Amino acid sequence: MAPTQQTDVVIAGGGPVGLSAAVELGSRGVRCIVLEQNAGVLPLPKMNHVNTRSMEQCRRWGIARRVREAGWPPDHPLDAAYVTSLAGYEVQRFEQPSQRDRPLADYTPEGSQRCPQIWFDPILADHAASFPGVEVRFRNRFDAFEQTGDAVSVRATDLESGEPYAIEARYLVAADGAGGQVRRALGIERDQTGPSVDQFAITLRTKHLFDFHDKRRAAFFFVLDAGGGVRGVITPTDGEELWRFNWTVRRGEPTEGFDADAAVRRLAGRDFDYEILDVMPWTIRLTLAQRYLQGRVLLAGDAARTLSPTGGLGMNTGIGDAVDLGWKLAASLQGWGGPRLLESYDAERRGTGAQINAESLRNMVRFGTLQARDALDDAGEEGDVARAEAAEALVKGDFELEFKNDGLNMGYRYEDSPIVVPETVGDGPEAPQYDPNHYVQTSWPGSRAPHAWLADGRSMLDLFGPGFVLLRLGDSPPDAALLSDAARAQGVPFESVRIDDAAVAVLYERALVLVRPDGHVAWRGDTLPTEPADVIARIRGAA
Repeated sequence: MAPTQQTDVVIAGGGPVGLSAAVELGSRGVRCIVLEQNAGVLPLPKMNHVNTRSMEQCRRWGIARRVREAGWPPDHPLDAAYVTSLAGYEVQRFEQPSQRDRPLADYTPEGSQRCPQIWFDPILADHAASFPGVEVRFRNRFDAFEQTGDAVSVRATDLESGEPYAIEARYLVAADGAGGQVRRALGIERDQTGPSVDQFAITLRTKHLFDFHDKRRAAFFFVLDAGGGVRGVITPTDGEELWRFNWTVRRGEPTEGFDADAAVRRLAGRDFDYEILDVMPWTIRLTLAQRYLQGRVLLAGDAARTLSPTGGLGMNTGIGDAVDLGWKLAASLQGWGGPRLLESYDAERRGTGAQINAESLRNMVRFGTLQARDALDDAGEEGDVARAEAAEALVKGDFELEFKNDGLNMGYRYEDSPIVVPETVGDGPEAPQYDPNHYVQTSWPGSRAPHAWLADGRSMLDLFGPGFVLLRLGDSPPDAALLSDAARAQGVPFESVRIDDAAVAVLYERALVLVRPDGHVAWRGDTLPTEPADVIARIRGAA
């Protein structure tokens, strides 16, 4: 065997979560090796949606434009249409503007973007590999690991040469998916938080999908079943020729001998010319790992929790994991992170994972509320009545909310984190109430720091990233020298920024707001803390 290789972090898994972790670590000067047994070229689509918060991370990484220009047609409407089949009746449509026509929300410098994983992963991989010290090794299989007191020993195999080799690292990030071996080797159990539903994902290519029906384009076609619920979902991948037909297996139906062509015809409503590229059985499982780290190993993405695909939450939650663990690993390796810093990863991301898991379940359960209507696909008055009733149920059941979830994606707070200084009771108004479907900006400790446009054209979010940033806001904010001195004494990267924009001062609610490298508020106040060193010790995990 070749000599043992050395690095700071090994990342098991080169999907979007593992690659995001590599980008985050590489941007902070941390050496890492990504091990991915596949070739790095995804022939088939998986996820499609990069949400608003993930696009803000892409902006910080400098790749947002590449994601926006990856290939999704900017004029393609993002509607969700509920139909009896493509060739059948349209029951209800929730309209969403195209990327081109969608107005930008006032709380973000970016909007969500449809970017299938066949495009998104290569962008991440290319950017990760651009950092010195970052290696993305496709066709390299993660085999096993062993923790010692201050290191993790990893065994891997180069699948091109067949040669095994060893890596010694300080930490291991498990981004190896729901069925990954790292979590199981650690003995970390997962709690199931919702029902399991068997599915078949059928990927096909066709130029004829819009030749035989009258439906306007959409991002989702949900095919309703006369027996109740949704029979399947049709989604465009590239907006033109590549499609995914997702078939839901009803309880009691066999999965053996699945007839993909019959499923395609049922969802389409008639036969047409197409080529099936892949048929993949899979199961929706909502789970949450009982802990997100053990020793020097941290779980991220589907290795830590699994969700329903409703709402497009899975990959984006994993990117949030990667960002949180990235700056904390960097701080620990660079010597200024205290012993509680990595412990806070579990408190922050597992709590957020539970919150997102609950919303994913609510989205999923909505489909079960749709009643059976035998005449749903019938012509004539009886069918018209059934479709009108179904349309009313979709509206009253808030099915549109699945696609309006920035409150969930951006409104989570780390206020119970051991490295966030809580608001003192009586200092001011209470924290805004959490609403998964409506986002309200706030500088409440633990929250994502608010966006506002500055006079020079930058977003406030563009100020955050490399280290901690103390914002001094309003006409006459207190001098921050004592806090800056305390940070310097403890080796914490720290910058003080004066913002004299009155509107920004109102938005940020306090004269002093200390923002973490991941853009979340660590502390705020109208005066300096009485013990600045204690605040710095807490936010770096040393208290």
